[in-house]
Amino acid sequence: MKRHLLLQHARAFIPAMVLVVWAMGVAPSIAQTSIGLRPAVDRFYCTEVLEVSLQIGGVADLRGFSVDLGFDTAVLSPIDVVAGDALTAAGCPHFLQWMNPDPGEDHIAVDVGLLGCSISGSGELLKLHFSGVANGQSSLTVISAILRDGQNHDVPFSIVDSVVDYRCPRPGTVTFDPPDGGFGCNQTLAVDVVIDGFTVDLHGASLEIAFDNTVVRPLSVTAGSLVAGAACPYYLNWLNPGPAETTIQVDVANLGCAIDGPGAIVHLVFEGVLQGISPLDCLSLIFRDSANHPIDMECVPGTIEYRCPVGIERTGWGAWKAQFGG
Repeated sequence: MKRHLLLQHARAFIPAMVLVVWAMGVAPSIAQTSIGLRPAVDRFYCTEVLEVSLQIGGVADLRGFSVDLGFDTAVLSPIDVVAGDALTAAGCPHFLQWMNPDPGEDHIAVDVGLLGCSISGSGELLKLHFSGVANGQSSLTVISAILRDGQNHDVPFSIVDSVVDYRCPRPGTVTFDPPDGGFGCNQTLAVDVVIDGFTVDLHGASLEIAFDNTVVRPLSVTAGSLVAGAACPYYLNWLNPGPAETTIQVDVANLGCAIDGPGAIVHLVFEGVLQGISPLDCLSLIFRDSANHPIDMECVPGTIEYRCPVGIERTGWGAWKAQFGG
């Protein structure tokens, strides 16, 4: 590991043997300052660049710092390290050096000093950018840190770590259209089950979709426009029709070809039972490509709102006859 600049400039900072602060900083029981890595998103995908902020909170009179930042090299590869908003808005010049930019390093060592002013409060010290290497999760950790105030004193701190997920190829997504549908008395609501443009070479799927049967119930389950409009026949089987069911289980497949998103693969029609809001969610998604390999899929839940003050229940002819005679 290359020696930090804070340890090299004895005029501004005290010697290395005094400066070393590991894990939870100096006297963590009294630390009020926190420091940690925060990714802009919890998950990122192929060709995307991940931005991670080194955030500090509750600091007073921060004049300089050295950090070693950890990540999993099997999942992430660093691109650059630049000053965060707290540094660029500090009101004085600063120096920043990424000490170990060589490929293959399993940590990022950075030295920063403010030349003539200090930082107080909370904000972003650094911006780090990563590309993805291979599918997986990586911890984002502050391995060690040295924080110094304007009097060259240690600043006690605690550490907040985080995790980020890299996915490549990007999974497909199932959504409901409309995502939050609504309808009233004596009406029905059509909802399409839609796949996005990242879902390609789809040959068949099995879905189980949950809903609240005290609010709505399905009247029909048919092929969506993408399946029905393909260049080959299709198969669809609604496995569990019935008023007591709380899920829709359906198998759908194209026979002799595959389809690419975006588009609707299943078309649902609901009627109302009793005024309220029903969730729509995917309990199970099994998608297969033309080689019968699984396709990784995610689901974005939706809702259905039935707006009718009095529930509408079908009454049989025998009940009407018994009530009114005849």
